[in-house]
Amino acid sequence: MRSNALSLLLVFNLLVLSCVKDEQLSQSPPITPEILSFDLNEDASDDIMFDYSWSIADGPDDSWEIIYRTVKPLNGTFILMNPGDDLLSLQRHDTVRANPGDTYLWKKNRTANLLSISNGPNKNSLWANKWDVESNLDLDNYYLGIKLNDGTDQLIGWIKLSLDRSTAEVQILDKKFTSEAFIVIE
Repeated sequence: MRSNALSLLLVFNLLVLSCVKDEQLSQSPPITPEILSFDLNEDASDDIMFDYSWSIADGPDDSWEIIYRTVKPLNGTFILMNPGDDLLSLQRHDTVRANPGDTYLWKKNRTANLLSISNGPNKNSLWANKWDVESNLDLDNYYLGIKLNDGTDQLIGWIKLSLDRSTAEVQILDKKFTSEAFIVIE
């Protein structure tokens, strides 16, 4: 009898652990790194800011919180987005164009999501330990198309980002800008 109860307890524990799927969960929201602003063209004016937003999502049986690591254009800067608002859709060898046509759109004064983390649905109000990248691409590094106002000129270019899924830290690894009509991501 005792071995049956012990076996049942072991099966129950295995069942619970299998539902976690290698993802550690926490009761506390993650610690978020500091808000950072960057002057991309060295004109003494910040061009983008990596910030946070917090929202609540409602489902049929539950509600949960979501934290987004965001990028916000500042001081006349534009971010290149596709019409589906998939921010991180650029990769090496893609072309950033001053006039992108229907493929992409320049967005000004629009905060866009880079990473997200939540405590639901189906997580019983527990927080995941890894941030999700807001992209359909699975890359080591991600790219943003950027249009800057540089006095009387407009510059277009790209920035290469490292996104840490454990901490939501964002680093700019490389950048390149031109006053030409297009630039290829290297």
